[in-house]
Amino acid sequence: VGNHAFALRITGDSMEPIFNCRDIIVVDPDSAVSSGDYVVAKIHNDDGHNGDATFKKYIEDGSKVILRALNPAYDPIDMTGKSFCIVGKVVSRITDF
Repeated sequence: VGNHAFALRITGDSMEPIFNCRDIIVVDPDSAVSSGDYVVAKIHNDDGHNGDATFKKYIEDGSKVILRALNPAYDPIDMTGKSFCIVGKVVSRITDF
């Protein structure tokens, strides 16, 4: 991983069954992101400031950009035309702690 990598503990169940609540993910802001990668993204508020961070699967489908949970109970978030930034690509998961 790059020098700016960091770890986060997952809360919630939106990325189950692959990523579970309390798993730790390693996020690398220096890694290139492609469609299908797992990412941490910040969705900007209406005032243009950073809002909440979210962990989702990043999907580019033509001109659409989608942040998708793995848990089918959660709807995909259509980010097309919305203000957000990718904080980094998830490069590892730690479950044995």
